[in-house]
Amino acid sequence: MEQRIKDKIRLYGEIYIECLALSIKANPNNSRYMANEMFREVAKDMRSELISRLQNGLQNECMEIKEDKANGSALDAVESKEENAKPATDKQRHALHKFGIEWIPENLGLKEAGEILNILVSHSKEGDHEAIADLVGKFNKEWAENPTTVP
Repeated sequence: MEQRIKDKIRLYGEIYIECLALSIKANPNNSRYMANEMFREVAKDMRSELISRLQNGLQNECMEIKEDKANGSALDAVESKEENAKPATDKQRHALHKFGIEWIPENLGLKEAGEILNILVSHSKEGDHEAIADLVGKFNKEWAENPTTVP
């Protein structure tokens, strides 16, 4: 198994053990139920933070490219831009539509589409339909208001 996955499993295990320890102190009769609920909420919070960081990262990345160009380090900006210049594939666009995204900007890059799909698929695997609906709603709203920018 990949080391990154093992580390993630270890982290989630530690979080669950901590939740269980706290719930046993608070309510020994319902400790497993409480630990499960606490763990579920912590995991949701962690995913929300990750999504926020990814979305901010996409925006910050665009700003960094502009700053790099202004500061004269155009080589790094060109490399990063070339990587993002590849348009999203038809498969990616189709998958985004399947999740409910109504309109996808023409300038959506391969990398951005992949990151968005990874987040949506993660939520789907975890059965977090509320998070999917929130993200899809956000993208639909942003892309309807400003169809030329990728959030």
